[in-house]
Amino acid sequence: MGASCCKPEHEKTKTAMNDRGCTDVLCLLLFILVAIGTMVVGIVAMATGNIDQIKYPSDYNGRYCGKSGTDLSELPYAYYPQLDKDIVRPPRAATTPRKTLSTHHTPV
Repeated sequence: MGASCCKPEHEKTKTAMNDRGCTDVLCLLLFILVAIGTMVVGIVAMATGNIDQIKYPSDYNGRYCGKSGTDLSELPYAYYPQLDKDIVRPPRAATTPRKTLSTHHTPV
C-alpha cells in the first residue's frame, strides 16, 4: 500500500489561503513599542548606572567588599547577620534593673 495522488475536492480551500491579511497590527505595534522601550531603559542604565552595585557586595558604609584598589580588596565576602539567631543574649542595659524614683517625700 502506497500513497496516491489526487486533485483537491474544493478549489475554495486554495483561494481561502490567498485571502489572508495581517490581523494583529495593533499587537505588532505594541510589541515593537515595548521592545524599543526595553532597549532604551537598558541603554540608559548602562550609560548612567553603577555596575559595582551588582558586581560586589557592600558593607554598611557603602564600601564594596573585594573591589581592587579599595581598603576592602582582601575581604571579598559580605556578612549579613540574622538578628534573631546571631544575638545570643540581650544587651546588658536591658538586663539591669531600672531604678525608680520615689514619688512620696520623706521627712528630713
